[in-house]
Amino acid sequence: MTNGKMETWSKIMLMVAVLLIFVVILGIIREYGKRMAMEKRLAELSNELKNLQGQKSGFLSSMDLYDSDLFIEQTARNKFNLKKEGETVVVIKKNESVADQATIDAGNLAAQTDKFSNLNLWWQYFFGDKNIISKKENNL
Repeated sequence: MTNGKMETWSKIMLMVAVLLIFVVILGIIREYGKRMAMEKRLAELSNELKNLQGQKSGFLSSMDLYDSDLFIEQTARNKFNLKKEGETVVVIKKNESVADQATIDAGNLAAQTDKFSNLNLWWQYFFGDKNIISKKENNL
C-alpha cells in the first residue's frame, strides 16, 4: 500500500471509530435516561404502596370495630330503638311552644315592616324609631 492509500484508509477508520464511539455514547445516555425514569417511577410506586398499606390497616381496624359487640349494641339502640331486658327508655320531648312563639313573633314583625318602604325603614333606623329595626334584627 502506498502512503496516500494508507492515509485515506486511516481517515476512514478514524471516522468509523468516531461514529462508533458516538453511537455507543448515545446508547449509554439513552439507557441512563430510561434508568432514571424507572427509578423515579419506582419511588412513586413505593410511596403509593405505603399509602395503600396505611389505608388497608385503617380499614381492617374499622372492620374490627364494626364486628364488636359494643358497636352492634349501639347500632341496635340508635337505629332500631331496641333496649336490653330490664332497661327503661326515657324520651324527652323538645319544648315546642317556644319555637311556635318565635314563629308568631317573626310573622308579626314581617307584617309591621311590610307597612313601610325601604327608604322609610332606613330613615327610622338612623333618625327615628329604632324599635322596629331592633325587633327585626333580634328575630333574624
